[in-house]
Amino acid sequence: MDKSGTYQQMHENQRKQSLYLDLDNAFQPKQIVKVWKDTVRNGLRKQPLEDLHDFLDIHRNILPFADRLRKDVIDGRYKPSSPEFVHLEKRDGIPRRLAIPEPSDALALQCIVEVLESELKKAQPSQNAYYSRTHTPKDVEQVDGTFAYPWWVLWPQFQKRIWEFTNEYQYVVVTDIANYFDCIPLSALRNTLAACGKFSENLLNFLFYLLEAFSWRPYYMPHSGVGLPQINFDAPRLLAHVYLFKIDEELDKASNGDFVRWMDDIDVGVGSRAEGKKLLRNLDNVLSSQGLRLNTSKSKILSAQEAVEHFWIQENRDLTIIENSIKYGATSQDIQTAQKHLLRKKFRQFKQKTRTGQWDKVFKRYFGLFRLVKDNYLEKYLESILEETPSLRSGSFNYLMHLGISKKRIDLIKNFLLSGHCEDDVSLFEAIKCLINWDTPKAGKTVQEMVDIATSIAKKNGSYSSSGVIAAIWLLAKYGSYSDLISLINSSRSVWERSAWTARQIASVTPLLLEQDRLSIAEIFNQNKLLQALGVLAHIDSIRRLTNLDPQLHSYLKYQPSPTWSYYSLPKVILTITLLQGNLDSVKKITLRNKLLETIKDRRYKYLIANSYSC
Repeated sequence: MDKSGTYQQMHENQRKQSLYLDLDNAFQPKQIVKVWKDTVRNGLRKQPLEDLHDFLDIHRNILPFADRLRKDVIDGRYKPSSPEFVHLEKRDGIPRRLAIPEPSDALALQCIVEVLESELKKAQPSQNAYYSRTHTPKDVEQVDGTFAYPWWVLWPQFQKRIWEFTNEYQYVVVTDIANYFDCIPLSALRNTLAACGKFSENLLNFLFYLLEAFSWRPYYMPHSGVGLPQINFDAPRLLAHVYLFKIDEELDKASNGDFVRWMDDIDVGVGSRAEGKKLLRNLDNVLSSQGLRLNTSKSKILSAQEAVEHFWIQENRDLTIIENSIKYGATSQDIQTAQKHLLRKKFRQFKQKTRTGQWDKVFKRYFGLFRLVKDNYLEKYLESILEETPSLRSGSFNYLMHLGISKKRIDLIKNFLLSGHCEDDVSLFEAIKCLINWDTPKAGKTVQEMVDIATSIAKKNGSYSSSGVIAAIWLLAKYGSYSDLISLINSSRSVWERSAWTARQIASVTPLLLEQDRLSIAEIFNQNKLLQALGVLAHIDSIRRLTNLDPQLHSYLKYQPSPTWSYYSLPKVILTITLLQGNLDSVKKITLRNKLLETIKDRRYKYLIANSYSC
């Protein structure tokens, strides 16, 4: 080797060593496994797009997966993949774009943030600002109002905090930041992070390398250097939280600590309207220096009484009393009838009031309470809610899911899906989840109607789309015949051979196909380098080769979230069919099949498992 070659090799070794020293702590195999089990797998399951294989290909091989991820990162060869982007309607068709990263990319990002988090928390200037939703929060101050938190659990405590503001101050300032995530300058964010701790340059390089890869860039446009990707994990929320530390300093100084910030939503107690104006002006000045502005349409200086009305404090207190009565009171038939009567009366009064402030959160509480008493009273309002109020769609579908199936409810969802009101991916998948989780007949008109819905949404606007194909695949995996499923797969090939996530879902349903179909699909995956899909196929083959049901699989298949709820996941049904097709001996197959037929309540799932061939 000549001198130039020797020098180049030394330089490369030094670069790897430097990278190793910087990233070694973040990517220890045990730490990677812990982050996957504690955070990332659950985060992936809560994404708008669920996985038909439930990430078992990674979860059951997490140790070698962690070793490979560590080696790629430490060697400087890790390359993130383009995420799948989905839309969530906020209002009047205007969407928020959400990134769905590949599992390895989500894991890499979260591993970095786990290292940063402890130092960043030490640098936090106030304990009144919060962002996290990874763990179950212990009190209201940990609620993140910007994202879909189980806020209803802590709503009474939140009311207490606002009540304190309204008792101690004549006014409450309510504000947030305009298009916060989309407007964060990444160079300024990097400087903020660097000032908060002694983070190595390579660590920050890798972090921002990932963030840029997750950003939406149409038509090969260069990255603008502005905007954090919105992903359903703590990682970007922590970074966005840190960027507002200067705001926390201003809030703490101006209010003597009487403020609460949840991400970019801010509530502050002030003594006068003039004081509130001064505070808003100072906040906007600080934000302007960071490339941000307050949201003028949502910035308000409310009197104490207006704040009570804005946060619906009295309404929520009344609902808390009713909720406690339902959960902890007597359970006689007369008491339950009285509870329903009272709840209906309260809701009629609520419907007559002006929609202001946090009214949609109150409506969500009503969904939960009517669900608890098993009352279909709100059903007559669902059509208009689905059309007009995107923030209530999730609550609507959850309510419908617990009410159970009926022809009227199928028609309601079908009409919404095929209307011009369902144009975002999140609403589509929430509706599909409801159709999937209903306990349905094993065959007949209902099953055929589900197949018809799948056919319609796959090609809703005249051509196949990734989200439409995935939604249809989910429906057909439960309700369709072999011919229905293979027909969609063949006709939508131009979509899934270009989409890693869609191909992954196609791979997940291959146990429902013939062997010749699996081989043909695998060849297409190979031709298009669809590595995620190939990984799922390889894992399905390994499941099929099992001669014994190992404890992990046994526990996974038998676990049911609630004994009173019939929901059993479709990925588990497909996994069961895979095992029944495989190398388990006939006695073990029969034992597994019979046990699950006893456990599962859904009649369609029972039919699919009972008729699994090779048994």
